[in-house]
Amino acid sequence: MTNILKIVGGNIRRLRKSKRLTLEKLAERSESNPKYLGGVERGEENIGMKKLEQVAGALKVDPYELLLPSGADEKPDELIALIKAADPGTQSLILDFVKRIPGWKESVLALKRKRTSSRRYR
Repeated sequence: MTNILKIVGGNIRRLRKSKRLTLEKLAERSESNPKYLGGVERGEENIGMKKLEQVAGALKVDPYELLLPSGADEKPDELIALIKAADPGTQSLILDFVKRIPGWKESVLALKRKRTSSRRYR
């Protein structure tokens, strides 16, 4: 399991660099010390919730985005960006769709279990 400090630090660093911010500029915008933020980015320093919110604000992202593990292909970032860019009607549709997925998943799994059990008794 990946360490949460590494996830948060990596996300801060990735977003900071994608926005072409220096560590010093991010520190200034988030009322932080650059040395401390460097330690956070390396996963060596713990970051409190208030500071996480300040850093997220300086990066112009929601705080929860700093907590999400990201893959090598950055699909979560791409998905979040697409949802944020969508009009309110489309966002509502996406939300409705996502809320239905667990039910669909359970239906598919139940169907697979039923097929598997019926094959055993043939």
